[in-house]
Amino acid sequence: MILKQKGRDLLYKGTAEIVEVPSYIDTICYGAFKDNNYIKKIIISNVMLIEDNAFSRCTNLSEVVFSNKGVIIHNGAFCGCISLKEIRLPEGTPYIMPQVFSGCKSLEYVEIPSSVSWIGELAFKGCILLKYVNFHSNTTRIN
Repeated sequence: MILKQKGRDLLYKGTAEIVEVPSYIDTICYGAFKDNNYIKKIIISNVMLIEDNAFSRCTNLSEVVFSNKGVIIHNGAFCGCISLKEIRLPEGTPYIMPQVFSGCKSLEYVEIPSSVSWIGELAFKGCILLKYVNFHSNTTRIN
């Protein structure tokens, strides 16, 4: 499926609507799911790192389920996921990088755990339906 194997990135080109990332995967590489318009739900369990643009422009992605503790999500990882309605980041996530959710036009609800210390520039740019962001006092910097 998706792994970083001896410095080589493998990309997902499947047509499944629901994708569960296998528990042995710890990194979702750059652009691994980019432009995949089949996926509606992704279940992420043991992933510690989601690289830049990993899910960018997955236009039918409406649900992301994190069942792990803490994940580092790089720039633009979910940008342009226009069907994504809510996101609940797992406790242990240290920060939100720039443009992570930019262009997620349907995003209405964001749950940010107390472990997040800062939110990067333009993280929610273009999220025109965003109504509710729950974050804690531990977040000391919002760009």
